[in-house]
Amino acid sequence: MEVSSIAILPLDNKGAEEDEFYAFGISSDLISDITSAGLIRVAGLKDIERIDYKNLSYEELATKLFVRFIGQGTIWKKDSIFQLSMELYDSETKKVVWSERWQKDWNNLPNIKDELAYKILKELKMDTKKLFLRMTGMTKNELISKLMQKLPSGKYKTFTTRVAISANKVNLKFAQAEPVLETGLINSISGLF
Repeated sequence: MEVSSIAILPLDNKGAEEDEFYAFGISSDLISDITSAGLIRVAGLKDIERIDYKNLSYEELATKLFVRFIGQGTIWKKDSIFQLSMELYDSETKKVVWSERWQKDWNNLPNIKDELAYKILKELKMDTKKLFLRMTGMTKNELISKLMQKLPSGKYKTFTTRVAISANKVNLKFAQAEPVLETGLINSISGLF
């Protein structure tokens, strides 16, 4: 099985020169977030900075950095509003496979960065559970416990009854079915964000 690989280029700052720090910081955070999700090889920022990335084509970047995907974007900040655009290029198919743009209040930037990492990983068909759990700040068991507490008692009963019926249909005891069900629940919830 091929391990996916990506290079996240430093965001191109289209705003004031003093905002260059933010563009670089967001790129660095994004590299860290995607790396921490595991199962993907991410080109290091130092390697990216060693090449003339601003003047190379996507194909040249992919070859020099030994990656399949290139993440490239721009940021522009004016007062308390920022606009961030990001695209993901696949050097194998030679086309942009994902693109998105946000225009939000600057205070929403941490949420946008998390969403950006999540969407890139999802586009690369990576398991996003680890990143989602890190975003919530909870372990898998803490998240499931909290969700069960939030469900109205009737909904919880319906949910557990469906789980028991499904487990019985495939001759599983609940303890055997629980890991698969937990994974399904986390996948369902993470798809909401």
